Amino acid sequence: MVLIKEFRVVLPCSVQEYQVGQLYSVAEASKNETGGGEGIEVLKNEPYEKDGEKGQYTHKIYHLKSKVPAFVRMIAPEGSLVFHEKAWNAYPYCRTIVTNEYMKDDFFIKIETWHKPDLGTLENVHGLDPNTWKTVEIVHIDIADRSQVEPADYKADEDPALFQSVKTKRGPLGPNWKKELANTPDCPKMCAYKLVTIKFKWWGLQSKVENFIQKQEKRIFTNLHRQLFCWIDKWIDLTMEDIRRMEDETQKELETCSVGLCSYGLAVSRSWLPDTSSCRTWSFLLCSFGNEAYCPPEQPSEQCGSRVFEGPFLVVYLDTASACAMTLCQQSSGGGVGGADVQSSVGDRQTGQVQHKLV
Repeated sequence: MVLIKEFRVVLPCSVQEYQVGQLYSVAEASKNETGGGEGIEVLKNEPYEKDGEKGQYTHKIYHLKSKVPAFVRMIAPEGSLVFHEKAWNAYPYCRTIVTNEYMKDDFFIKIETWHKPDLGTLENVHGLDPNTWKTVEIVHIDIADRSQVEPADYKADEDPALFQSVKTKRGPLGPNWKKELANTPDCPKMCAYKLVTIKFKWWGLQSKVENFIQKQEKRIFTNLHRQLFCWIDKWIDLTMEDIRRMEDETQKELETCSVGLCSYGLAVSRSWLPDTSSCRTWSFLLCSFGNEAYCPPEQPSEQCGSRVFEGPFLVVYLDTASACAMTLCQQSSGGGVGGADVQSSVGDRQTGQVQHKLV
C-alpha cells in the first residue's frame, strides 16, 4: 500500500513563466541552505527520449554520512545514509523519484507534476486508473492564505497577500484572488498538479511516517510557491539560458560544500544538523515498538520531554524548514538508548555543546 495525495497550486503566471520562476526559486532555496558533507555524485545528466517523452534526465547519489549526528552514524546500517534521486524533466511534465539503498523497494518518494494553464479544475490529470484515483486526496494550496503557513516559516517579504510586483503589477493577492483571476482573461494563470506517492513499508510505522512525509511535502510546496510569486521581479526577465547558467553555478557550490536533494518539484535540505538558532525547524520521530517521541514543527523541541527506549528502534529525521530529507536507521542489537544519550549526541558542530533537546 502507498499513500497518494494530489496538491494543486494555482499561480497568477503563465506556464511558460513558471518554468523559469520554479527553476530560479529552487536554485535560490538551495543556496539559502547551509551545511557540509561528502558531496553529490552525479551519475547521469543527459537528454532522454522514451515513449514520446523528451527532456533532461539526471541520476544523483547523495552520501549523507557526515550530515547526521554521531549516534546515528554508529548504528546506521550499510546503505541507510545513501539516497538515489532520479529525475525526468520533460516540462510541462516532470517526475522525480527518491529511493534509499537500505530500504530498497520498501521506501520511495515519487513526485509527478503537470503544469496546466487553468485554475486547478482538471480531474485526474495524471491519468490514474479509476480505482486508484478514488483513493487520492486532493489538497488545494492557496499561496495567499497565511493560515496554511507554519508560524516558523512566515516571512512578511514572502507574503503574496502583501507583495506587489513592480515589473508586472501583479499582487497583492486578496482573499478572493482566484475568483478575480478567473474573471480577468488578460491575466496569465496556471496550476501545478503535484501527485505525491509515498511508500514506507515498516510494520507499525507505515501510516505514521507516510502521513508525516506528506505533511512536509505540503509545507514545501506552500513555502516554495509563495517565494516564487514574491520573487517574480527577480526572475521574470530571465531566459532559460540564464537559468541553466545559474543551475551550473549552484551545482558547483553543492558539489564542493554541501549535500542537497534539489530538483523539479522536490527540494531537500542540506542542513542535516539542527539549526542552532531555532528548535522549530526540526521534527524528530523516534519509535521503539510502542514507545515513541515526536516533536511537531510547531512545538518547541524542549517541550517534548525525555524517554528511555528499549530494543530495536527507528530514527527518522526531517528538516521541515525546506524538505522531506530522511535518515533511516535501525539498531540491530539489543539494549536501550536513553533520551539523555540522544541529546548529548546532537549538538553544536564546533563546540559540541548541546543546543537542542530532541527527545
